[in-house]
Amino acid sequence: AVNLEIMERGLSAQLKNAARTGAKLCIIIGESELERDIVLVKNMETGEQLEFEKNFVVTGIKDLLTELA
Repeated sequence: AVNLEIMERGLSAQLKNAARTGAKLCIIIGESELERDIVLVKNMETGEQLEFEKNFVVTGIKDLLTELA
């Protein structure tokens, strides 16, 4: 399942909500990520944050989800 958070809440509040709903991964795309053409993916179980170039995001997320399964 995918949840999209577009409300004007801070990132911390959005991540807390994602944790509360049982999200395994969070995709973070803010202004600095857009400027750098990257996407941050946060593993909600470990807290680890990984950076992916936007061209490799789908492959990276597939790999992470396989590891979490």
